[in-house]
Amino acid sequence: VVTDIMSSTLLWNLFPAAMNRAMELHDQCLREQLKLLRGYELFTEGDAFFVAFRHAHHALAFCLSVQRRLNELPWDLELCEYMSRMSDAATFRGHGLRVRMGMHSGVAESVMHNPVTNRVTYKGDVLDVASAISDASTGGQV
Repeated sequence: VVTDIMSSTLLWNLFPAAMNRAMELHDQCLREQLKLLRGYELFTEGDAFFVAFRHAHHALAFCLSVQRRLNELPWDLELCEYMSRMSDAATFRGHGLRVRMGMHSGVAESVMHNPVTNRVTYKGDVLDVASAISDASTGGQV
């Protein structure tokens, strides 16, 4: 699974203090759901999370639970007001950050252990496809 916050660069430029708080909420939400659904955080890149699951249905459950939970979080009012004026406001039912998610199932081409971070990371088309799917979606979509 690859996640990405829609329009995050713009939001950082407009609301730096609110985005600091929003990122704390976002990161905590994703990591809590990862723990609950037995996912593995491969790495983060900017505000994007790259995560893996043993089974595809766990990945889907993670995506759905994160999207649901994001809508329950106490986002800053100025961020919520701005997000409600975005072009997709008529179809997006949330009021906080809009997170898009791409999911792909497959076997990694290589599995490597990073001795510095003591983490395992995966490489290959499976991550590239999940990232492309995430990029093709809009906030709130899986």
